[in-house]
Amino acid sequence: MTRDKLDCASGDPLVAKLVSEEASELTDYLNFFEFVAYLESSRQLDEADVRALFSYYLDCLKKHKEVAAYIQNQEKGFEYLRRNLFHA
Repeated sequence: MTRDKLDCASGDPLVAKLVSEEASELTDYLNFFEFVAYLESSRQLDEADVRALFSYYLDCLKKHKEVAAYIQNQEKGFEYLRRNLFHA
């Protein structure tokens, strides 16, 4: 499960492999948080609620440099998630 792989110390080779292979389980996971970020940006979800429910998981995405770089790559999409996590 993707969440289990991301729930580890940064630098884990399994995370690097997940990103380098662009596994569908990773993109599906990121798409969920892209949707949450979109709902927050359109004010359908409150920022405080998003933080209360998902801050741990969002922090896990940021702590892995490979995942963070993937999200920050504009060619991959994830515009709302990128803005949410990195205020870009």
